[in-house]
Amino acid sequence: MDITAALQKLGLNTTESAIYLYLTQSGASLAQQIQTALALEKVPTYRALKELKARGYVEALGEARNQRFAALPLAKLLSRYDEQVSELREAKSGLEAFMSRLTDQQSELYKQNNIKIYEGKAGFRLWNEVRLDKGVAVIRECGTDGFLHEFFEPKEIRDYMQRYIKRRVAKGVCIRVLHDNSEPILDYDRSNPQILKETHTTELPRDMRAFMSIFGTQFGFYTQQQGRYVGVIIDDPMMTQMVTWLFDALWDNSEKA
Repeated sequence: MDITAALQKLGLNTTESAIYLYLTQSGASLAQQIQTALALEKVPTYRALKELKARGYVEALGEARNQRFAALPLAKLLSRYDEQVSELREAKSGLEAFMSRLTDQQSELYKQNNIKIYEGKAGFRLWNEVRLDKGVAVIRECGTDGFLHEFFEPKEIRDYMQRYIKRRVAKGVCIRVLHDNSEPILDYDRSNPQILKETHTTELPRDMRAFMSIFGTQFGFYTQQQGRYVGVIIDDPMMTQMVTWLFDALWDNSEKA
């Protein structure tokens, strides 16, 4: 990595890096000298000098009318960099402690507000089973679930879903699926009256790695966080009504697969 790239890693832009390097090689200089030597416009030159001075990369010498600017030695910058690294380590440690306390508080808050968290393979299965235990006639769902193969072997997830579909059909629960139209539609993804399934296609965000479902007065989603499966189910009639309205609006403006 060259010195310009290194300076930019420290937060200097192209103009600021060029001025700092010029001053280290040419010594204290007037703003006009810097501007001429580097073929810069007046306003960007003064703006960059002001920023470099504020951040401690250069110092101003003399009276305002004939003020000269000098670069601080690289050794001093390295010393300041080491101080910043130490401060960042301390800040990181403090943030980690805060996040740990926040996670504990959130878990307690979830319990108090009818929000349940499901983790791991067992959590995925339980997340699905909850949907069948609510006595609903229709389950709505959308999103992408390809990332599930990062947790399950292909045969494992296929066998489980086949058993799950049989239980769902036995309970007479219909499912409506909004499928991403950028992904291929496989035979078992299409509408199929025999398994009480309706499928529509719509455009979903390409980087979506989450799956949402709405059932009765509850809605839930699952995703991947820090390399593990995490699912959530929220029991809130008003919020569920709003999410259902949004789903139905998308459903009415999508195409049957």
